[in-house]
Amino acid sequence: SGGGWGYAVEPDPKALTDRYVQMTKELANLKACNGLSAAIYTQITDVETELNGLMTYDRAVTKPIVSKVRAANRALANASGLSCDAT
Repeated sequence: SGGGWGYAVEPDPKALTDRYVQMTKELANLKACNGLSAAIYTQITDVETELNGLMTYDRAVTKPIVSKVRAANRALANASGLSCDAT
């Protein structure tokens, strides 16, 4: 890459996907325990100096494993009746 930075830059698609899936599990816990009603991933693509995106700056490469991200998002959206320790 062009030497950019990110708050957390994962080394490969599996690591990025695993981190994303873990974040959705943490969101499920916040939903169950604190009434969280929404969450937003604010950087869909990389930008000039930050490499936090789910896609590259030119949108040529999707960085995580899409099927697993989709499944994690659906599981979170459809989660109901979770106990407060749903991590």
